[in-house]
Amino acid sequence: MKVEHEDGLLQRLETDPHFANGEDPHIVRSFRMRLVMLRSATNVQSLGALRMLDLQVGGHRTYSIRLTANKRLSFRQEPNHTEEMVKVLSIDTVR
Repeated sequence: MKVEHEDGLLQRLETDPHFANGEDPHIVRSFRMRLVMLRSATNVQSLGALRMLDLQVGGHRTYSIRLTANKRLSFRQEPNHTEEMVKVLSIDTVR
């Protein structure tokens, strides 16, 4: 799938090896690994087969996957007629 970022800080978090945006290094590493997984997936539904991701539906075309026990990566499926595309929205804390 094609992946875009809604926030420039999230894009920098993925691409700049020295930028952590105040996040724990384990969360940053997991964030980057999950983005690799998103890009290699054929569609959002195929992510559901990977139980370790704990794919959850958040609303209309909005999903989240687990980063750590208390952090999740939220993203939205974007309409695109040529290929599957998602937009990374945020890293959320789970209670």
